Amino acid sequence: HDPGSLMTPFIYLTGFTRGLSPASLVWDIPSSSNIKNPDGSFHGPVRIRTALANDYLVPAQKIADQMGSDAITRTEASFGLDQGKITLLDISSAYGIFAAQGVRYGQPGPSTVLRVEGLDHSQWLDLTAPQAQPVVTPPLAYMVNDTLSDEPARWPSFGHPNNLEIGRPIGAKIGQTDSGLDSWTVGYTPSMVVAVWTGAHGPNSTRLAPQLSSGLWHALMYTAS
Repeated sequence: HDPGSLMTPFIYLTGFTRGLSPASLVWDIPSSSNIKNPDGSFHGPVRIRTALANDYLVPAQKIADQMGSDAITRTEASFGLDQGKITLLDISSAYGIFAAQGVRYGQPGPSTVLRVEGLDHSQWLDLTAPQAQPVVTPPLAYMVNDTLSDEPARWPSFGHPNNLEIGRPIGAKIGQTDSGLDSWTVGYTPSMVVAVWTGAHGPNSTRLAPQLSSGLWHALMYTAS
């Protein structure tokens, strides 16, 4: 599915590799790109922390223009993502790297099979103790995690309380597409990642509210934890 604004953390991460930080200032103002924020408003000068937490798309596009598409593509590829369609397993694996402080465990991409044994119990495959592969440094992962787990930072758009709060610290991100036909929510703790996609692509489909996927995510995360 189209990941929409689920990809903005990787845009800002690219910026972090070049000296930006969650406290860096970016302008949320009209531009020639005609990108609009989900709330239909512009918010003037905002910190990257605020822009990312509230899913403001205009600042993300400005940072993307500064960094260049090649740099952002390389960042996304290092997390096992491309700029086209993605699956729930793809995005869960990518956000799981943030949850693991910048480390990928196992092969690139998620594994649905962890062990294969023969009838005689001989071991053909064992991924239960996967090797660790650093993807980004812990300080870079920390900046993303700290922003995505900052509950007060996202209150301007999501209110308080909201579906991204479960009573304990958690990194969370919603994803929206321009068409409004895809709605994502991904959230994680150091030991668990939960991702939800909802979509409608029929001839009479209408826009989906982010609360649909975030409400399902909240229920799943609350139950699983």
